[in-house]
Amino acid sequence: MLGKQLFSKTTLVYLGIAVLAHAAAWFLRDTFFALPVLLAVGATIGVLTYQDLRAGLLLAFFETFIGGHGHLLDASLFGFTLSLRLAIFAGVMMGWGILFLRHKVKPTFFLQRDLPWILLGFGILIGAVIGIAQNPFSLAFDDLNSYASIAYLLPLISLPWKQDDRRALIQTIVAAGIWLMATTLLLSFLFTHLPGKVNHELYTFVRDSRLAEITLQTASNSAGLITSPTTAMLLGTDGYWYRIFMPSQFFLIVILLLCASVTLSLYKKERLPEVLMLLMIGSFAGLFLSYSRSFLLGTACAFLFIIPLIWWFERSKITFMLKRLSWIILCACMGLCVAWMSIAFPLPTQPNLQDAAFYSTSADTTRGMAIASRWQLLPPLMDAIAKSPVIGSGFGEEVTYISADPRILATNPTGAYSTFRFEWGYQDIWLKMGIIGLISFLVYCLTVAQTAWFTLRVHGYKWIVFGLSASLAALFVTHVFSPYLNHPIGIVTMLCILPFLDYSGLLQSRIDHHERKTKMLPQLHPMKPVVTREH
Repeated sequence: MLGKQLFSKTTLVYLGIAVLAHAAAWFLRDTFFALPVLLAVGATIGVLTYQDLRAGLLLAFFETFIGGHGHLLDASLFGFTLSLRLAIFAGVMMGWGILFLRHKVKPTFFLQRDLPWILLGFGILIGAVIGIAQNPFSLAFDDLNSYASIAYLLPLISLPWKQDDRRALIQTIVAAGIWLMATTLLLSFLFTHLPGKVNHELYTFVRDSRLAEITLQTASNSAGLITSPTTAMLLGTDGYWYRIFMPSQFFLIVILLLCASVTLSLYKKERLPEVLMLLMIGSFAGLFLSYSRSFLLGTACAFLFIIPLIWWFERSKITFMLKRLSWIILCACMGLCVAWMSIAFPLPTQPNLQDAAFYSTSADTTRGMAIASRWQLLPPLMDAIAKSPVIGSGFGEEVTYISADPRILATNPTGAYSTFRFEWGYQDIWLKMGIIGLISFLVYCLTVAQTAWFTLRVHGYKWIVFGLSASLAALFVTHVFSPYLNHPIGIVTMLCILPFLDYSGLLQSRIDHHERKTKMLPQLHPMKPVVTREH
């Protein structure tokens, strides 16, 4: 039964689309054909969305799930960069717009659900006006367009989201997770087993399409999770490996938490399906290879959130919870082994460190320097926020700080560096949209928490609500150090939980409660007029 919830022919279709899209992008990047293909993709998505709104929207979500920054394929158009993500976005919104104008679909609004998005839209409007007025337009526009994915709320609330629709969304997430697991392991294997010169074309494609950051890690330059030379030696000849970081790997956390919610809440007497073990092992392997502190911190906090939540609603015995947690830990250990095997597999023979990709450029570029730069940015960033803490300084606002990064020092000996992109996620929102930006996300958390609590009490698909709620916890924690709430990945994650929350049921329950309270009040009869005798 669970297999049908997670897999179908649609899953295979999505995986096939991913293979074809990446293969086409490999040959079409930087060619004359890129622009015509992107225009054709946008038109095709528009027609598909008009014919099947759900299919068009889920395809757009799938691209966000696996596409990193959305530049798998791009081309110049009237001085702007037309990316694959933008072409798909335009197609979906065009298809939905025609359906809306022809009265074939109609958004259904609920204040409980839509208030955070209204507040966020107001904050974006303020940030856009101020940013365009006082900052270079190109910077303001580049900074602003990350929030365009909020428009997907309109087609999303135009769908009925019945059981089949929700199942299709879960299968889309699972298909994306499988793709991310496979590509992470494949890139790790290829970069550790092929000479640097052979990997040049592959790295150029991955870098230019902004799918992943691939960084050489050794015992001497690693400032991350594995710092012991002895441990590093276990990961390959000469103790080197590669950090394969993809922004979209966040959805491995979503897969992991969905599987964890099944493990902790379902199949209490039956044997757990093998599919859970495979998905969890693959998710852990991908997260280990991402070498991301933010991801691991977000995952840890999400487990601290999901365990007491499931225990409260399921009333499971402590012994059962401990047994299932040990099973999850076992999957984590097996995931680490799979990640290790992608590096240490004996065939083909791993090249010497001197022949590895980036060897000549990685010796003095450590993650420690990047982490130090992040902390050096914080005081100037807070000073910039203090100048306009209420309404913000607008999109495109730059902050200058002194960095110790060797790459910056190579171009500017003073170390001064100006940027409008910040690793501090909440400070980024505060600086550009003011306090209303932070309030909008707080209101979102409160409304989702209240509706999720009601949904868990009255509906049977608790494991999905458990998993997606914990994913939101991971998202908001991850955003502290790695901006996601101002990125399509974070925005789409926030949208994906909405179809599983019963806003209409919560509203009806409030109406019923109000009517019951009204009936319980004493009935007051109108006073009869006092008749007096006239004299």
